[in-house]
Amino acid sequence: MDIVYEIDVTEDQHKSIGILRSHSFPEHQVERSYYKQLPHMRALQYKGDTLVGYLGLDHRVINVGGEVYRVLGVIDFCIAEQFQGK
Repeated sequence: MDIVYEIDVTEDQHKSIGILRSHSFPEHQVERSYYKQLPHMRALQYKGDTLVGYLGLDHRVINVGGEVYRVLGVIDFCIAEQFQGK
């Protein structure tokens, strides 16, 4: 699995992510490579030259009751249908 910072995602990667995202969320067709929020990083899994898995990763700092926490969250999660459940 490749971890790519958002600023380094290529145009071809954006297109591949967009196709996989559109197949994973058929009720939410948009012209972008993320569901609702632009991630900080992308985790990309390939089978040969084909993107078969994608995670959008969001890094943030939150304050809960005066305690500061660093959080890494998954904001998109897409797996090509033929690889789901494996």
